[in-house]
Amino acid sequence: AGIVDNNYQPYPAYFTYKLTVEKLKDATFVKRLPLEQGLYGFEFLSKKVPNYVLWSKKNAIIDFTVSPPFKAVRITDIVTELGQRTPTVNEKTVKKGCIKLNLTPNHIFLRDSLWLTKVLR
Repeated sequence: AGIVDNNYQPYPAYFTYKLTVEKLKDATFVKRLPLEQGLYGFEFLSKKVPNYVLWSKKNAIIDFTVSPPFKAVRITDIVTELGQRTPTVNEKTVKKGCIKLNLTPNHIFLRDSLWLTKVLR
C-alpha cells in the first residue's frame, strides 16, 4: 500500500525505497552529522568507505566537508516523478575537501566516485 497504484504501477516511493535498500544494505551506521537546524545528514560505512544521506526541511545550499577527502563524489537523487524509474546521478569534483551541495526535502546519497569507478571496473 502506498508504493503502487490500483494497476500495480509503482509510485516514486517504490523506487526510493529500492534505492535506499541498495545504497545501505551493507552499510553500518556511523553518526548523525552535526548540521545546522533544518539540515539533516547521516554517515554510514559500506566496505570501509563513507556514504552520506543528506536533506533539508527547506531548500539550502551548504558547503559540505567530505572526510576522508575525496577527489570527486557521486550524488544520487531519489526518484520523485511519476514514470521515472531510475534516480538522477551526478558527479562533482571536490575542492580542498569541500563541496557545495543544494539540499532539498528530497534525500540525496553521496559517495566517493573514485572508489566506485575502481570497484565497477
